[in-house]
Amino acid sequence: MADILKVDADALRALGNSLSTYADDIAAIKIGVAVTMPGSPVHGVSTAMDENAEAAFHALGGHVRKMAQVAKSGAKTYEEVDQAFGEHFRQLERESPSPRPRGRIPE
Repeated sequence: MADILKVDADALRALGNSLSTYADDIAAIKIGVAVTMPGSPVHGVSTAMDENAEAAFHALGGHVRKMAQVAKSGAKTYEEVDQAFGEHFRQLERESPSPRPRGRIPE
């Protein structure tokens, strides 16, 4: 049963690091739509497209960064819970009475 609950904290931490790198890459994306026709409807549309695309990438990068933080935090939490449970079970083992030998009941 304990194998079911096993978590690879190193893999979870590595996932968090990878996601952090992706979030940094997404944050570095710059959209540059340059249409030089002041007063033209195309100029306004290109400006709005630039701003909206950057806002979308910024939001996406923020979500990826949150996933990275959850993965890293999860790895730490799983390790802490595993350690706490292990200590508790070792304590229970030390405090448990030894089983009585089976056989005849003393008179």
